[in-house]
Amino acid sequence: MCIRDSFRREADLSYLLYKHLDLAIEEMSPVLQAYRERITWMDAKMKKCRRHPHKFEKTMDEVSCIREQLSMYSRLLRPVKSMISVMAQDFEDDADLMGVLHSIDLKGRRNKAADNIGIRQEITAGFALLEGHTEEILEDIQALMESVGALREEYNTILDRRMNDILYVLTMVTTVMVPMQTLSGIYGMNFVDLNNDPAMPELTWPHGYTFFWLLSCSLSLLILFAFRTLGWL
Repeated sequence: MCIRDSFRREADLSYLLYKHLDLAIEEMSPVLQAYRERITWMDAKMKKCRRHPHKFEKTMDEVSCIREQLSMYSRLLRPVKSMISVMAQDFEDDADLMGVLHSIDLKGRRNKAADNIGIRQEITAGFALLEGHTEEILEDIQALMESVGALREEYNTILDRRMNDILYVLTMVTTVMVPMQTLSGIYGMNFVDLNNDPAMPELTWPHGYTFFWLLSCSLSLLILFAFRTLGWL
């Protein structure tokens, strides 16, 4: 913001404070832009690593670090915004008071304090604009924190989905193996009759082993067909 020279001469300390605050707030814009570009890059990388989320683990550490940094900026700027708001209100009150003094001319001479009315109004306008800029910076920080939070939620969603896919495959494999395990348990009980011959006639069949595999595979295929009919596959 451009401040005229009279502002510097008549209100050196106020100008110095304003200038420092203005420069500090202005420097936040390129910093937030860098964060915005980095978060965009992370989002693009995550979309490429959906099938291999483990490749994104180290980047998630950086995501947590960025969130902490943005939270720190927010905590630091909020009291600054409150201070700027109070100062803007004080300068506005001073300008109003000087306007009242300017209207009082008991001795026919202009009150000296009234000479600073224009400067005080400039200070008030400057701090009001600075307050608005600070509010915009805080809103940008909040938006970036929400983007970081969305990035973490998306990562957790990808992990949950991958875990569900793994459990789904393992469950299907286990289910398909159930007939074989059941038949193996039944025909592996080794019951015998009084002559120590196998109590189960299938164990003495010449093609009992082939029968076992045909029955197991048939039951497994029947289970898969039922799952597909129900829409589970």
